[in-house]
Amino acid sequence: MFRGVFFFSIFIGLVSVIMLNEIALEFIYNFIFDRSQCFKRMLITIIASLAFIGVAGGLFVIECSKYTYHNEESADLLISNNYSYGYNGKMYLDSDVLNYYNVSYEVDDSLSDEVNVKVVNSKYRTSYDVKLDGSKLYLSVLQSDDSFSFSDIFDVFVKDLKNKVVYNYMLYDGVRIVVTSSEKNISTIKKNSETKQKDEEKEINNQDIYDYKKKISELESQVDELERNNRELSDKIDDYKRKISALSE
Repeated sequence: MFRGVFFFSIFIGLVSVIMLNEIALEFIYNFIFDRSQCFKRMLITIIASLAFIGVAGGLFVIECSKYTYHNEESADLLISNNYSYGYNGKMYLDSDVLNYYNVSYEVDDSLSDEVNVKVVNSKYRTSYDVKLDGSKLYLSVLQSDDSFSFSDIFDVFVKDLKNKVVYNYMLYDGVRIVVTSSEKNISTIKKNSETKQKDEEKEINNQDIYDYKKKISELESQVDELERNNRELSDKIDDYKRKISALSE
């Protein structure tokens, strides 16, 4: 038993491995010092050990079936920060929040004049803060620290094993954002966010169009300059031809 966690299958497997190692050491010792080998006992021990390993594997599968796996981080490895703001009809979520983070909405009709925002992220990764700039809700990076303690994660893992659950302990640097308000407010926020995002995309497209037109104008100017140079060179060629013709007469 380790910290209250006990796998009978692992115990049997370890005993079997120890038995195999003991036989291997005994064989090597007897071989080096030219002592007689008890092959019958060794063979019986090896067969028994392999059989126990097979039993241990079966028991391990059965024991693992009693655990529930969740493909998400354990709650003990997450931090949650809550923010509350007064609602206004122009409120919207920044496009970066919508594009790069996992955003969900929860309806609470008692919050007709209020908007609550919850940010959930790993305590061992970048921390965030929610800011309200006029009507725009956006995330502000507080710190970026990849340092973490393996012992802390291992303690959480052992605790989860005691509760018959296993989570993803890869410390995914994801951020979950939950926006809570009345159904009407959420509908307006979604609509405002979508409209704002389309306006920003249109502005970006307009800027791209302007940049392309500017580049076309620059290339056309280069073409005109090359054509002028080409005409000047053609005139020089014709002038040299005339001089050659005059000298030949």
